[in-house]
Amino acid sequence: RDAWLMRLRSAERSASSISAYRHAIDDLLSWAQQHDCTGELFEERTIVGYLEDYRQRCDPAPATYHRRFLLLRRFMSWVSHRNGLPDPFLELQAPPKPRQESDWLTREEFVKMLDAAEHPIRRRPGLAERDRLVLLTLAMTGLRRSELIALNWGDVTLDGQRPSLLVRRGKGGKPRRQPLPSQLAAALARSRSQLAASVSDPVF
Repeated sequence: RDAWLMRLRSAERSASSISAYRHAIDDLLSWAQQHDCTGELFEERTIVGYLEDYRQRCDPAPATYHRRFLLLRRFMSWVSHRNGLPDPFLELQAPPKPRQESDWLTREEFVKMLDAAEHPIRRRPGLAERDRLVLLTLAMTGLRRSELIALNWGDVTLDGQRPSLLVRRGKGGKPRRQPLPSQLAAALARSRSQLAASVSDPVF
């Protein structure tokens, strides 16, 4: 378990991905200990028993169950190959990947969200302005949460005709340059000016 998680960190996998692996592996090991079958983890019937118990115990959504299956299959296959053990997932069919329909916010719903951000329950200086800018940035760029949090002002180019930001570590650990709409670039420029921020300061 620890070796696998360390391997994921060295490959610069996202914190959410590592957490998902850790939770899945720990749940499997805990179940095996409770059912006194830790020595049978590399038998197909044991994995089938765990998956069935997981379904009944947690009633996961189809997408959640599909991900749990794939995470454990990859981990157990790695352990099996590394230690010369049989792969318990070798002949197990993965559940069909569920079709997810996008549930987009309407323009009216997004306006309501911005209005709520402008009137926070906690009245702290700059909080409303920051939250509104966070929502605008997420909506206009499609950044992931981790990418948004990692932004420094040095990653943001607001001068010139093509404002953009640099995502230093995107999906798969790869960098990319993200164009910025002029409205968002102007809002970010105002924020940077008000904060008198340096290039190493976080944007949010």
